[in-house]
Amino acid sequence: MHIFLWLTVIFLGVVLAILIVEDWQHLSKPSRRVTATVVGYRSDIDEGARRFTPRLSFTDETGQPIEVLDKLYSPSRAPAEGSPIDLVYPIGRPEMARVPRPWMRSLIYVFLGFLLVMVALRVMGRIS
Repeated sequence: MHIFLWLTVIFLGVVLAILIVEDWQHLSKPSRRVTATVVGYRSDIDEGARRFTPRLSFTDETGQPIEVLDKLYSPSRAPAEGSPIDLVYPIGRPEMARVPRPWMRSLIYVFLGFLLVMVALRVMGRIS
């Protein structure tokens, strides 16, 4: 059981580190806001259910066309093709464009941080 708790601490720490590295680019550099257009969908099958994520197309500051995928999947093709979607990305890194969802990112950090602290306290014997 003790090894399982240590592996959980390591796993949560790695996941938080990956999120921080990814978000650091967005938080440490000036960002650019653009309006992208939904040009299609990527579909995937997860546990027997089809899910979709929009393919978003926009032009970066140099005039190059860029296409990115939203990171959230849904069971329907929403929003409709041709719909405008706001994106943000660090200046000079248009391939890192994403839909701004600050509350969702914050909740993920709070949840993972809470789990990490609770498991670490359990490993150290501070809680039973």
